[in-house]
Amino acid sequence: MTRRANVVRIASDVCVAVAAITVAVLAVVYLPELNKPAIPEAAIGFSRAEFITIILSAVTVVLTALTLVLAVAGAIGYVTIRDAARDRAGEVAGGVAARVATEIATGIAARTAETMANQVAGRDEEAGDDIAKAAGEDDGNTH
Repeated sequence: MTRRANVVRIASDVCVAVAAITVAVLAVVYLPELNKPAIPEAAIGFSRAEFITIILSAVTVVLTALTLVLAVAGAIGYVTIRDAARDRAGEVAGGVAARVATEIATGIAARTAETMANQVAGRDEEAGDDIAKAAGEDDGNTH
């Protein structure tokens, strides 16, 4: 795993742990024992309404932290996918470019070799014009 993935995993584990602790506290406080609260109001120092407000605020903070962790994980995932796609596109484009360049160069070399062979054999009277013309036709330049 990469360092980024480890950081995201640890952060999400912390958020889940905080959420589990919050649920455990709620369970301990609000599980009735013979129609009585598990912890009397005097023992926790808050009324039930105040305690519920505090717990709901804590849950909101945990959910916000979890949302931020997921946002960071999404951003890291996006960057990773983007970089992988860019690398793969470069590999594919490089392979296609090399293949096309080889095909074009092979055609030019064959025509140039044929022209040179004709000139050496004395079949072509204008020695340089045909070579320049053959080279100019393939690269789009007209000489």
